[in-house]
Amino acid sequence: AFYKNKGYRDIQITSNKVEFLDYNIIISIDIDESDLSYYNDFNFIGNTKFSNDELLESLNLVKEDKYSEDEFMMSVGNLRSKYMDEGYFFVQMDYEIIPDEGNNLNISFNITENEKTKIRKIFISGNNKTYDNVIRRELEIIPGDVFSMKKIEDSYRRIFMLDYFENVNPQIINVGDATNIVDLEFDVLEKETGR
Repeated sequence: AFYKNKGYRDIQITSNKVEFLDYNIIISIDIDESDLSYYNDFNFIGNTKFSNDELLESLNLVKEDKYSEDEFMMSVGNLRSKYMDEGYFFVQMDYEIIPDEGNNLNISFNITENEKTKIRKIFISGNNKTYDNVIRRELEIIPGDVFSMKKIEDSYRRIFMLDYFENVNPQIINVGDATNIVDLEFDVLEKETGR
């Protein structure tokens, strides 16, 4: 992980050995670092809701930047969030990393957008003292709305800011095999009386 976040995508540990001596342990690790990897090109296939430029902006990676595995995974998450904020909860996003002869990376994203997702029901659980409507009035999203990860996160923050709960856990629940509706559950843990 250390190497991959420093640009050495093809790092390999070729062998390792542990020797136990009387008062010491000797650990020997042979590493094949390979070459540094840089981004060369980004391609998007299947996107109709957003242009290539919009997706590239959300990806936030630049040609000739050094590869970092953590940053790359975060960028893929940003792409997914862009779709989820616009209601595409069931978006499928596959990617392929193809190195060229100079070990520069061409990244190809294959996107299946599917249709927009709506919220069917919203459940509140864990509240023994607090009325449901106290929590529901803080929600930024209601049944019938188009799914939005941003609105769910904003709702989570607003419920937490009531200062009645130690924890708020929003969960997205699939409804059978449906690919256009989901349920939401906000599971709360109330603070102890007097706190």
